[in-house]
Amino acid sequence: MIHILEFASFVAFEKWYTNPSGASEFDERWKLFRHHKQRGRADTLLAGTTCFIMRTEEGEVFSWGDGRYSRCLGRVPDTQNRADEPSMISALGGIYVNKINGRGWMFGALSKEKALYIWGCDRPGTQFGLHELLDANDGDVRLLDDDRFDDITDFAIGNGHIVIATDQGQIYAIGVNSNGQLGLGEKCAAFVSTWSKVAQLEPSQQFTLAAGDASTFVLSDRRLQH
Repeated sequence: MIHILEFASFVAFEKWYTNPSGASEFDERWKLFRHHKQRGRADTLLAGTTCFIMRTEEGEVFSWGDGRYSRCLGRVPDTQNRADEPSMISALGGIYVNKINGRGWMFGALSKEKALYIWGCDRPGTQFGLHELLDANDGDVRLLDDDRFDDITDFAIGNGHIVIATDQGQIYAIGVNSNGQLGLGEKCAAFVSTWSKVAQLEPSQQFTLAAGDASTFVLSDRRLQH
């Protein structure tokens, strides 16, 4: 069984942490946090701007948060599956998910079959948007479908950009590039609307990816091409 304590503020967490049992203070303590329970065992927990995303060891994905931003939840809340309580993302039901990743307003899930699913929206106030999400409706989860690559071995999502590694040993990137986070060179535009190959990286079957808000990290067994 998964137990999740959701605190409204750091002060509330601090009060709970200093006296976690606190039976004598029950009447006051119950206001400090919300206690969610979910079946299974937790593996990964992500915090976005308006939501939380959790993967279990069973490969299921749950979300909860602010119901006004259901695109970030990857589901449409209803009376049975409220926005503010952990509920499974139904579009991923029956799909074993190996990895989840994301931050801010956008998230993704990589399946055991090496297919990538993404959901969410672009940062408020941005001029451009990712093609895969431009016409997305509330709760939509989109399968990444591109003829240039079939199987995806790893991925990472930053604040407005995505990088993926393919089974052909290549890295592709898309999205915000105002800080050079896509690794496409100094002359590249501040926003890249199509998937572009990171040519400076030699092909490898051992890429591991991570992303910050405006940065990308690639662990490889090969050197940069000059």
